[in-house]
Amino acid sequence: MTPGGADRTTLAVPRSSANIAASCMPDPTPPSSSLRPLVVAAGLLALFATWAWHDARTHSATFDEPGFLVAGTSYLTPGAPEITTTNLRLAQLWLAAPLQPLQPKLPEIVAKLPAPIVGADSDLGRVFLADPRHDGAALLRRGRAAAIALGVALGAVLFAWARRLHGDGPALLTLALFCLNPVMVSNSALATTDVAVTLAFVAATWTAWRLLHHPTILNTLATGLALGALLSTKLSGLLIAPIFAVLLVVRLATERPFFTPRLWLRLALGLLGAGAVAWGVIWAVYGFRFTSAPLTPEAWAAAHRPDSALSTLAGWLHEHRLMPETWLADLRVFATSSGHRRTYLLGEHALDGWWYFFPVVWFFKTPFAALAALALGAVAAGLTWRRDPAGGRAALYALTPVLALGAIYGAATMSGQLNIGIRHWLPVFPLVFVVAGLAVNLPWSRFRSAVIALIVAASAFDAWRVREHPLAFVNALGGGTTHGYRTVVDSSFEWGGDLPALERWLAARRAAPGEKPPVYFSYFGNNDLKRWKIDAVLLPQSFDLRPASAYGLGPGTYVLSATMLQGVYGEVNGPWRPSLERAYVELHPLMQRLDAANTSPEALNAFIGQEGSDVWRQRIRAYDWLRFGRLCAWLRGREPSARITPGLLVFELSAENLRVALLDPPAELRPDDAIKGTKNLTQEQVDFRK
Repeated sequence: MTPGGADRTTLAVPRSSANIAASCMPDPTPPSSSLRPLVVAAGLLALFATWAWHDARTHSATFDEPGFLVAGTSYLTPGAPEITTTNLRLAQLWLAAPLQPLQPKLPEIVAKLPAPIVGADSDLGRVFLADPRHDGAALLRRGRAAAIALGVALGAVLFAWARRLHGDGPALLTLALFCLNPVMVSNSALATTDVAVTLAFVAATWTAWRLLHHPTILNTLATGLALGALLSTKLSGLLIAPIFAVLLVVRLATERPFFTPRLWLRLALGLLGAGAVAWGVIWAVYGFRFTSAPLTPEAWAAAHRPDSALSTLAGWLHEHRLMPETWLADLRVFATSSGHRRTYLLGEHALDGWWYFFPVVWFFKTPFAALAALALGAVAAGLTWRRDPAGGRAALYALTPVLALGAIYGAATMSGQLNIGIRHWLPVFPLVFVVAGLAVNLPWSRFRSAVIALIVAASAFDAWRVREHPLAFVNALGGGTTHGYRTVVDSSFEWGGDLPALERWLAARRAAPGEKPPVYFSYFGNNDLKRWKIDAVLLPQSFDLRPASAYGLGPGTYVLSATMLQGVYGEVNGPWRPSLERAYVELHPLMQRLDAANTSPEALNAFIGQEGSDVWRQRIRAYDWLRFGRLCAWLRGREPSARITPGLLVFELSAENLRVALLDPPAELRPDDAIKGTKNLTQEQVDFRK
């Protein structure tokens, strides 16, 4: 073991543990004193930041971003009602802080709503970014810049961690795979909480591992700060408890004898001290106030579920005012939520998800080069173990924190039902990158350099191909980015950020010579479409703010968001089914009668008045969604005429196309129980689920 290698692992442990830790570097190449690796790492991070910033500047707000920005602004506005998002507070404060020099204005309706404002962040965020009193695009860019800083910090931490574990070469490969990964780049370019919570998980896990080996005041403080940041960012941070438990068990298992009173006391004091610091951090994030606007007893009790231990604990903490009320309210909502969300994978729909959703989506959204590096890294680790079993055990011991984070977080999310996007699996990615970096340690020196160069070059090639839309990346086994919408949609593929591209495409279309058919548009996202120059008939939307209106569908250009095409969201969702067909067949002649009666306003009012306007309003809206669902069922079997972006698909439809799609026998007819997880719902709840 070289002095450089020993320096990475000399963590004041008892002699038996120190021997294990000191040999955790199976490759004899330690971090060098040369500045070259640091310069290369800085270059990679600069490339990452540049790509992320380009992505941030060229896309409109995605689904969750407006809500986070308006919520963070409400926390930073003195005297303003707090807008809660159930994502806790720290990341939203970070995202909203750069907005403050622009003096953003909260929506005027906020002052009229009872505080705290619960469940309205999406709607208020959309109004916030569309407010003419400020530049919504500038606010979004600033929030995204703050998010990119977190992505850069995450890459730097992973590089430092991998370098301490394995040396310069594996650390640089780890960082290269991180910086060229489309999932990491695209999510770092969004003003959301996902990269923030990943960074907090990594920091809390790493600092805790160091604390367990060297329980100093400095390590106690670092662990407490990281833990407090994690538990102020997102409630999935509660998974740090079993991660800490595993780290503690593994750490103590190296002791001979097992019970060493002095060590146990120091560890107990270190962990208690870190917990106290974390508790203080949470209170600081919430302004050291129990509440700024107390929840009513009815509102607090409404979120309680007696069979939930977590909900009961939240009640006890609330009664004794041991944690901020808003933090506890989010905890109770988290504890009592069923987690059912509509999701889509490989042509199938579900309300309760699939246990394999995240591994499958991760596989299809990972470049082949990174998959190859991961496999080779595992092979390198296995060969090291075979060649030097003691060194292999030591290496495995050193990898304990990253293995615990990836395995426990991954298993927890796989057992849940929130299958709405790969972004919820980002804390697993550090394990992938660090293990993939071990490919540098392959023993076949003749081919090793060529293999690593090929991995980096292939990763760079994939990154270049999707440089304009990294969020939509899907590898060839998943259909490629072009056909990736047949594999996965929602925030794993397109999330509402393609409006600038649509606006440019429509402008070029208008400027082209010749007569143009009308454009029909269905959007998945959370933007106010009135802010954009989109001259189109609006079809059903994910946030459907259109008034009920009877309108015809004619030949023209149909632009559909991929998520809307797949029927994931909306009042009619999932594949086309017999129950939907019956409802459509029942309403179609009524709409024809309505159209025939529309000879004058007086005649139309007289016709509607026979049964009442409310009845017809419901019929018109239901028919609008059913007709759209039947059209999408037909379009799913066709190749788009063009693509504006991977997630915005263009279909040129003739009158005959529409007749076939809307009047001929349906092109798709799945069983009524085709949506997984609807066993205990009525047919009406399944077919018209909001």
